Amino acid sequence: MVEAENYTEDPDLIQRVNEICKERQPFKHIQAMDYPRMAGSPESDQAVEYIANVFKDYGYTPVIEEFFLPEHHLLPKLLLPLLIITWGILSCLNVFLSSGIGEYIIAFLILLVPILVLVVIFKLEIFFKKMIDGNYKKIQKLTKLIENGEYKGAIKKGKNIYVEYVPEEYNTHLYITAHHDSTTLKLSMKVIRLCMVVGFLSGIIYISIFLIHYLLKLASGFDLVSKNPIFFIVLLGIFLISLSFVLISRAFRTNKSHGAIDNLTGTSVILELANLVKLLKPKLKITFIAFAAEEVGLFGSAYHYNTHKESFESEKIHIVSIDMVGEIPPLSFVKKIKPFLGIPMDLTFNDQIKKLAQRLGIDLKFRKFIYPGSDFACWFLNGYPANWVMTPSKYIHSEQDIAQNVNQDLLVACLKLFTAYFLEHKDIN
Repeated sequence: MVEAENYTEDPDLIQRVNEICKERQPFKHIQAMDYPRMAGSPESDQAVEYIANVFKDYGYTPVIEEFFLPEHHLLPKLLLPLLIITWGILSCLNVFLSSGIGEYIIAFLILLVPILVLVVIFKLEIFFKKMIDGNYKKIQKLTKLIENGEYKGAIKKGKNIYVEYVPEEYNTHLYITAHHDSTTLKLSMKVIRLCMVVGFLSGIIYISIFLIHYLLKLASGFDLVSKNPIFFIVLLGIFLISLSFVLISRAFRTNKSHGAIDNLTGTSVILELANLVKLLKPKLKITFIAFAAEEVGLFGSAYHYNTHKESFESEKIHIVSIDMVGEIPPLSFVKKIKPFLGIPMDLTFNDQIKKLAQRLGIDLKFRKFIYPGSDFACWFLNGYPANWVMTPSKYIHSEQDIAQNVNQDLLVACLKLFTAYFLEHKDIN
């Protein structure tokens, strides 16, 4: 699709949108839920009660979907870092202790692992679809065990909450989604990103030296690693420590983050938009939904999607996930998923949003992201048009993700963009 041409600011549209939004206060909802809300916790239920009451105040009858949450055991979480460490140790031992034809056979098998990793990266959407489908099956399995009285562990529930705006005429069913749960990692995002970059670079260099070492030995008998053994071992150590540090830290999540940015910003915008559509009356059927248990594996959206997917076949569905709005400007939408052979988000919607941002004088940026890691993923991976509002944050999943660190200007900018979008859809396209 051709890039949207540049549009000048539209004073009439700016004035109209400003008048509509001037009494809207999305930040008040963030303040009201500014506490930890880990999935299945009493605090999460408290947030659902608040959201339900706001929807009721706006004239809706909210629907709460309850589903059982599988327990996350520690051992499976530690399996991946343990496998990576084992692979690294075996690769090092193979270089220094093995000999003969067996050395080359083992080296070939060791090199198959990074090849498989590359395949996964290039086909990340397939991996994510299987993961989400698997998470829904976990819910089904747990539900069956509980109903049969065979489950002996603690029982936790996730709660999605949604309302629907249904005009007399429409040709598109638009989902506007967010999630209301929060989680806390042991490391800050800054440390995680640093570890990932260092680990990735050291891993690439280590694997390259490993490969070159065996190619030289095959071709000429030259032993590259024996000339620089310390460098080789240090590279492996940096690679294993950096990557395992991140993966192990993710296994020990806590319930300290308030999730004000990730993702009360999305939830608060959804609440105000649900009120606005009663005034604007766009000719769109709109489901406003706040999912539960998104941070621990997209369980809430997986449950909703699979429960309702038969109804999607009879409607033109489009989903927009508002996931993190309020910290680092400018307001951002995701343009493509994956670093290689990127899969575009819905181009028509992004083009419309770009035009509206220009007319409103709102600074807007389009980004690429490595994986479909939010509540739009079920629809996106099953072929439905999808879009993702995802403005970066350095505070997410940390104890600093609190209301006072929210950029309220970005909240208002997001609200104004969708207000203008609804104004554009007062007539059926």
